[in-house]
Amino acid sequence: MLLAVGGVISALCLWLALRHVSFGEVWKSLREAHWVWLVPSLALTYLTLAARACRWRYLFCEPERVSTWESTKALNIGLMFNNILPSRAGEVPRALALARVSGLSKVEVGTTIVVERLLDVFSIAVAGVIAWPFLPHVAWIRALVIICAVIFVGLVAAAVLLWAFRRRARTIAERLLRRLPLVSDERGSALADSLARGGRIFREPRRLALALVLSALVWTITVLAVLALFPAFDLQTSMSNAWLIVIATSLAMTVPSTSGALGVYEAAVLASLVAAGIARGPALSFALVLHAVNFVPVSLTGALAAWSYVGRFRRDEPSASVPAP
Repeated sequence: MLLAVGGVISALCLWLALRHVSFGEVWKSLREAHWVWLVPSLALTYLTLAARACRWRYLFCEPERVSTWESTKALNIGLMFNNILPSRAGEVPRALALARVSGLSKVEVGTTIVVERLLDVFSIAVAGVIAWPFLPHVAWIRALVIICAVIFVGLVAAAVLLWAFRRRARTIAERLLRRLPLVSDERGSALADSLARGGRIFREPRRLALALVLSALVWTITVLAVLALFPAFDLQTSMSNAWLIVIATSLAMTVPSTSGALGVYEAAVLASLVAAGIARGPALSFALVLHAVNFVPVSLTGALAAWSYVGRFRRDEPSASVPAP
């Protein structure tokens, strides 16, 4: 059902992106693009991945058990699978890969990924509210900012409640887990411990503040990667327009869609540029190239990381010819 809904949404967004567009203008814009500007945009995209990996490692209860290199590889695996699977299913192999190489609980690793997603959503919401005065006065942008404000208030309220009930949160989680079928009291207690470890940063204000700073850094570099691609198409836009693209695409990609958010991503970028006064032809060209910058290189590095993990796991498996003790 979710796949069908995602397909319909992607098809609708792709139709919205392609209608009223002159494909002759799109082709001309691509043909006359200054492709040298791909270099800084790609470099900043990979710098964003490095910043994400460092932040993810910092979210763990014991960061020393997770190397930056391993978190980077696992992150790339997750992004690759997110590009080829719908509904952000890549987070599952990402968690499994890092759990195996680090020896940490899969639940703890998965919880840090949830925390990471919450930090991202919060950062985008804050950016949307701050950028509001500098964005074009268009109805859908006002609606987008209202959504950001609601998300901001909701997450702050949730954080306050979590802090207020921090001493009882683990007990409540353990009671709920024990009510699940096939979960023994001992297993419920272990799962509650893993959840508590994965979300421990919410009980440490100083570490949480630094995690928010790292999140701001991640998204600032992401915006710079978008900004670096503007000269490739001679787009006369500003930093606020780059922030609008990042905010719009980030929130748009949370809705169900096909693999790689095809159609949804293009529609969000095109709408952001058209609101800034850019013609639809060059805007669609930019959207296609920006999507490719965030899709192809990350997928290739993710495939290499997955290949290295497969080889490593095979070497770690005991030989079938050697009897188990």
